[in-house]
Amino acid sequence: MASLHAGAGGIDSQDWAEMLLRMYLRWAEREGLAAELDEVLPGEEAGIKSATFTIIDPNAYGLLSAELGVHRLVRLSPYDQAHRRHTSFASLDVSPSLPE
Repeated sequence: MASLHAGAGGIDSQDWAEMLLRMYLRWAEREGLAAELDEVLPGEEAGIKSATFTIIDPNAYGLLSAELGVHRLVRLSPYDQAHRRHTSFASLDVSPSLPE
């Protein structure tokens, strides 16, 4: 199971979290792994505040554990009228699903 959370950066971070979620789900599809989107908390204007998803594969934890941590994006914000550069953060937490 993996949890994705938007960090500091407001709307830009929520947008960045949604981009990461799409990236991980598309990666799972391309690799032939089953992915389930368990929960999504949408942002106020754009993106997501948090999401929980599960990749179903015996090696899923090993594959996703390299992505664990905080991801940073620096870009010209499409949400800023002055088109200034913004830094956005999103964190990914990965935990294995263990048998009962």
